Amino acid sequence: MYTNGLRLRDIEKKAALFDLSLNQAIGARRSFLSKEFDYYLDCETDYLTWRVICVPSIMEILKELLQLHKDLYYRSKPKSQDEITPEMIQDAKSSPVTAILDLANGKTRAWCHEDARPSLYVLKRINKAHCPVCDKKFDAIDILMQRDGLSFPDAVRKLCQA
Repeated sequence: MYTNGLRLRDIEKKAALFDLSLNQAIGARRSFLSKEFDYYLDCETDYLTWRVICVPSIMEILKELLQLHKDLYYRSKPKSQDEITPEMIQDAKSSPVTAILDLANGKTRAWCHEDARPSLYVLKRINKAHCPVCDKKFDAIDILMQRDGLSFPDAVRKLCQA
């Protein structure tokens, strides 16, 4: 029985292994599926074997072709301007924490609790702010989310614009 269904992300991984473009890999997969489909259609067998082996295999092939078509459609669909990419998140996390904090003598007041004196300081080696009172560490995204009340996407966008 046919059980080799691949999704577009699997085809992309295989294409990278063999140094093929995505279009070449999809073409190869479609060619394979059409040969498998023809094989099961041309199978000269008795009725029971046809119903138990060939029909379910043909249905699996058709399901994979439909899923591949859907994956390609959604992949080519224009992405909205508001979409947050992994690269944007990485850039936002690497934004210097010192650029968004008002430091006096290397410290500032913490927003996570009532702070009589500045206790929040920056760990420059890991680019995070640390509050020893709460024992919490904040990267640039966390600071904007908790201090300024921004959502995650808004914080990422703001840091990428800066």
